[in-house]
Amino acid sequence: MSSNFAMLRKNYIAPPEEEAGIETVFEHKRTPTRDLDIELKDIDKAMKALVVRKEAILCRRHAHQTFVDDHQFLLSGILHLPEDVLSKISEDLLPSDRVAQYPSYYSDNPDEIHEVFHKAQVYVTIHMKKS
Repeated sequence: MSSNFAMLRKNYIAPPEEEAGIETVFEHKRTPTRDLDIELKDIDKAMKALVVRKEAILCRRHAHQTFVDDHQFLLSGILHLPEDVLSKISEDLLPSDRVAQYPSYYSDNPDEIHEVFHKAQVYVTIHMKKS
């Protein structure tokens, strides 16, 4: 019947004596479908667990990376420079129209301090690599 069954169209009206056979064919197809549905649910559940695990790992990674980023300056070569050298670098990096105001200029402009010391750090890093 299965070879004939494959040839049937949607508008076929099965006679009563074929209905039991058709139902058997349907049941043979429904069983694997149900089994596959169970497998798909298991996969969905496993994927959700993996997503939760991934989010937890990303959170832990972020915490560790943030710590490293927040403390990277401790290895900066600029921290090993004498105060007079840092002062000279600061003066040299200060905009020329602001030299007369040094060091009060920095206390009034904290963003400038950050920018100057960032430039100094880059300068020192480049020159330390050359040595």
